[in-house]
Amino acid sequence: MKFNANDRCYYQANDDFFIHISSISNELYALFMQVTDSIIHDDEILRDLEIPNQFWLRIRKSWIDERKF
Repeated sequence: MKFNANDRCYYQANDDFFIHISSISNELYALFMQVTDSIIHDDEILRDLEIPNQFWLRIRKSWIDERKF
């Protein structure tokens, strides 16, 4: 990291820091994907979220199509 005279450093970031943050980000992303998949395939939750029934099929198809990429 480069700083000029006006910058203040509140923490130091080394390679371990970035590896750790990257690992945690990947874990959070995986959890998000699992939860989203569960929600999309649960009619009761979709009802609780007040997502109109006529959109469920489109949402599910979109989710499946995006997962293929």
